[in-house]
Amino acid sequence: MSLELIEILKGQLKESYELTRKSRLEGEKALDYYHGDQIPDDVKAVLQDRGQPEMWENMCDRIVSKILGLKGKVKTEISAIGRQRQDAPLGAVVTDTLRSIQDGEKYELAKELSDEDLLVYGMHVRETHLVIKPRTDMFGKNEKEISIPRGDPREYYYDPYYKDPTYADGRYLHRVFWIDRERLYEYFDEEKVDGLVAGNDFSPMGANWEESYMQHSYGSNRERVMLCYSWYKEYDRKAKTTKIKYA
Repeated sequence: MSLELIEILKGQLKESYELTRKSRLEGEKALDYYHGDQIPDDVKAVLQDRGQPEMWENMCDRIVSKILGLKGKVKTEISAIGRQRQDAPLGAVVTDTLRSIQDGEKYELAKELSDEDLLVYGMHVRETHLVIKPRTDMFGKNEKEISIPRGDPREYYYDPYYKDPTYADGRYLHRVFWIDRERLYEYFDEEKVDGLVAGNDFSPMGANWEESYMQHSYGSNRERVMLCYSWYKEYDRKAKTTKIKYA
């Protein structure tokens, strides 16, 4: 990856962070309210001095639970229909594949959590994972497993200038999250992991967002490292088409 590309991606991340910060703060506040943190700190202090318990009525939880309950009673089945007669067998295979994904317990749980994210935080993310299994089918090809887990919306930074409701016109999507340094050995070469040095020059949002890309947990030797996955669009002038790339 070139330094020029790194600067472009850092610029996109900083742009998304700054221009969506207000809505993210509103989403965080809504999450706090939904999980019962509704009383201001000064009121909590007064109640504590009086020896009174904190009491409130969580209307947000009640409303969200009703909506999720209604959605849970209605199951939507997806059917793939070929545009031409000869596509009918392929449509049947695609339909069976989609329904097998929907029938799993993990799918239903991820769907419920994702709906909750959308209702409370205002944004939800679902990822599509394809895992190639070592076992083979009757044709000698490796079996594949498809899953659509829920992603934590607070970890994703999107193009703030998109207009299409499906996000088809979005130019990029970044995921920023923390992971134990030891786990990096599962994904990267040992030399790259050993070469990491704590510092604050990596953070594209500056010290107000994260002090450095490496954290040391208090009272332990555990190290946490910030990772960023990036999906971005790039126009190929020779092929005259826009391609989605990953970094």
